[in-house]
Formats: sequence, structure tokens, C-alpha cells
Amino acid sequence: MGKRWSNEEIRYLEDNWYHVTTKHIANKLKRTESSVSTKAYKIGLSTKMLYYSVYEVSLMLGVSKAKITRNINNGKLRAYKDRTLHKRFSIKEEDLKEWMINNQDAWDSRKLTVNFFSIKDEWFKAKVEKDKKKSIKKGEAYTVEEDKAIVYMYRHNHSASEIGKHIGRDKKSILNRLEKINYGIGLY
Repeated sequence: MGKRWSNEEIRYLEDNWYHVTTKHIANKLKRTESSVSTKAYKIGLSTKMLYYSVYEVSLMLGVSKAKITRNINNGKLRAYKDRTLHKRFSIKEEDLKEWMINNQDAWDSRKLTVNFFSIKDEWFKAKVEKDKKKSIKKGEAYTVEEDKAIVYMYRHNHSASEIGKHIGRDKKSILNRLEKINYGIGLY
């Protein structure tokens, strides 16, 4: 029978399993790679999905991969280099939750495809209510169809608020767009 695992060794294994190679952990703990792999399996590390890729996070939150990567690079979202391909990041579920709580303006609750939080959480309930009042398309480029709808409704005396409600944008955004496309003069 092999050497018994201490609590410190198990904690080190848990903290580093998804970030460095098995060989690195084995060398650090002065154990064989087989011993490290077996212990990881026994404590469930090899099957737990506690880490997400930038792509998975972008899909779950409905934000761009670039936005997630920017938050990693500027230190707002903790991430680890993937243990196999050091060009990719792995994001721990609890780090993602912490980032979501501390950076509520960076994501929209209406775009979530996976929700980690309960509506019973007061901060999340307030976030949902706040997001209901925002334009869902904020920051997204206007499509040709939206421009046509804006011009048509503007020419038929609809207010910017009415136009915004129709296409899912806010009043200020509609007014800015009208000015940018010169109120549809020469268009459509």
C-alpha cells in the first residue's frame, strides 16, 4: 500500500488539477503520476465539470468571447491556462459567479442560457428587474431591416420611444440612429 495522502496534498491536487499537468503535480508532491491520477479519480476530479472555456462562458452569458477574454486579461475575471493547451483559458465556476456578481453591467440576465443563481437571491432579482428596463440590443450594430423600420415608422410620425419598443432599442439609440442615417433622406 502506498503513502497516505495528507489534507494539504489533497488540497494542492484539487487546486491545481485543471491547471497543470499530472507530471507537474506528481513531481511537486513527490508521488508517481499513476498515484496522482488515481487519487484525482477517487476524489472525482476527472469527472467534475467545474471549469468552462471562454467559448462556453460566452454562450452561457450571451456575450462575445472577446469581452470575456478582455475581462480575463485585465484581471477582472480569474482564469487559468488550460492544462493541455496553454493558449486557452479555463474559468472556474465559482470565479465566474463572483465575476457576474461584481460586474453586473457586463452581462444581461435576459441572455443567460445557464443560470447559477436563484431568483430568491435579492441581488439577482434586482438585476433581472433592471435588465427588463434596458434595451436588449444595446451595443449591437443596426441591421438593414432595423434601419428600414426606423425610417418607415419615423416617416409615419411614430415617436422615438414607439420605434424603440418596436425594434428593441431605447429612445436615445433611435434618435442617434436617425441622425446618423440623416433621417432616412435618400434611403429606402
